[in-house]
Amino acid sequence: MGLQRKMDANRYIQLTEAGSGRLEDAMRRYRRSIDDIAGDRETPSRNTVKRALRKGPVFLNTLDRIWDYLQRSAEEKREALPDLRRGEDYRFVEGT
Repeated sequence: MGLQRKMDANRYIQLTEAGSGRLEDAMRRYRRSIDDIAGDRETPSRNTVKRALRKGPVFLNTLDRIWDYLQRSAEEKREALPDLRRGEDYRFVEGT
């Protein structure tokens, strides 16, 4: 993780429509539910996963952990999911 990414890890973000769609597509493709994601010891709680999917504010680190889980799911199928992109898939929100 780069220095800027580490500094941003505890800043709030919100998924964009595109980012929300990418998460939902990956969940469908790899047959993962909110409970599957939240059940992994490396991911946030069920309510936090739901908040992220509803485009509510979550820490960037939280989104990274959810996406990492889905990337691991893709690797199990010998596939790859590209990283989420700032501005396109999520945006920073201040004062949350």
